[in-house]
Amino acid sequence: MSLLSKVTRCMRAIAPLELAETSWDNVGVLVEPPFPSPKQNKVFLTIDLTPQVLAEALSDPKVGAIVSYHPPIFRAFKRLTSQDPKQDMILKAIASGVGIYSPHTACDNCINGVNDWLASGLGKGRIEPITPTINPPEGQEGAGSGRLFTFDEPVSLPVVVDRTGYIG
Repeated sequence: MSLLSKVTRCMRAIAPLELAETSWDNVGVLVEPPFPSPKQNKVFLTIDLTPQVLAEALSDPKVGAIVSYHPPIFRAFKRLTSQDPKQDMILKAIASGVGIYSPHTACDNCINGVNDWLASGLGKGRIEPITPTINPPEGQEGAGSGRLFTFDEPVSLPVVVDRTGYIG
């Protein structure tokens, strides 16, 4: 089993792709190299895959998969050339045998995902999805888009602002 296949299996257990906003988002395996190296056993994690981040990942020959929270491929390509920075990154990843996976909104919408994590910083209260997922995957009951946070006790606006870390 390739490293990318293992990463895909693990990521789907954490953040099932059925929870993603597939009408506009691009999630899952975005780049599957035809010739992955069996010597590549490291996974590189990033929020955004930029040319500089890719160069850092590719500087380690053991990196065989990149998990990029935001999808580096968002629209269809009509061609693949090195003239375009996004296309150049994809070509370099493929040439290096490195796969790319993006969980984006699946990771936002899952239980204990990004939205729950952000809401948990507000204090004690109830967190529920704004738009619950209909027929969620097993173990993802309560998943959905956005989060509504209801405080257990009233909290003043300055305290909420302080908890969010806002510096004005």
